[in-house]
Amino acid sequence: MSLDYSLLAGVYDELYGGEQALKHEAVLTRVMPEEPVLDVGCGTGLLLKRVPCYCVGLDLSMEMLRVAKERGRVEHGDLVCGDAERMPFRELSFHTIYSVTVLHEAPLALDGILKLLKPCSKAVVTILRKRVELLPELLGKLPNADLYDDPALKDVVVVFGKV
Repeated sequence: MSLDYSLLAGVYDELYGGEQALKHEAVLTRVMPEEPVLDVGCGTGLLLKRVPCYCVGLDLSMEMLRVAKERGRVEHGDLVCGDAERMPFRELSFHTIYSVTVLHEAPLALDGILKLLKPCSKAVVTILRKRVELLPELLGKLPNADLYDDPALKDVVVVFGKV
């Protein structure tokens, strides 16, 4: 069952902010941002606030993006309302791509992420631990991926790059 994030936008940070902060620390520790950066499923912009260079936040929920803007989460970047499974960007557009707790809702987003990554760049995605059955298919598309399974997180972290 999928959450209606538009209904949660105003309280999302209070409900999930602490949990997401741990995940954001994990992904930023694994891959430092190099611009341009894309955050697929950026929600209220909690990760964007921590990225010190130009970044684009993509989310399907206009309400989540409104909250991100109102709370000043995008100091040097842009917000785009769009579908993670049909991202509105040119191929080879980003040096760093993050996608935290999205792929269980939008599994086709991984194909888009691979198309958007520039050569010699990195991406980090996370998968809910309770949805680890998705990992074999994901890792099948990413032969050189590194998997980080930190029990303190509710997600498993996957780092991969493009040569």
